[in-house]
Amino acid sequence: MSEYFTKKDAEEFKEDIKRYLGILAEDFQHKLGFVIDNQMDIKREVEGLKVNVDRLEQRMDRLEQRMDRLEQRMDRLEQRMDGLEQRMDGLEQKVDMIHVELVAHRDNTEVHVQQVKKRRRQ
Repeated sequence: MSEYFTKKDAEEFKEDIKRYLGILAEDFQHKLGFVIDNQMDIKREVEGLKVNVDRLEQRMDRLEQRMDRLEQRMDRLEQRMDGLEQRMDGLEQKVDMIHVELVAHRDNTEVHVQQVKKRRRQ
């Protein structure tokens, strides 16, 4: 075995380097293809998530609109309740006035009956 680097050794070394570079290039292309495929899958998933987010936002908008309508209904009901309370107060006052009038009328009627009885006795 010789200690010198011959032309044949240089050619073999050159072929080994070419083979090694070919293996590295193939490995790199494989990994790059894997990255590109995964990137496309991730892109599809992200687009799907965007669609889901859009749907959720639309649902939230509809829910907010429903909530607004419910709040408006509640406000109208509160106004009606206030109006009913005022009417009830007015009716209570009328009933109290009728009660007072009935008591006064009864008293007048009793006084009148007593006066008639006194007149008859006389």
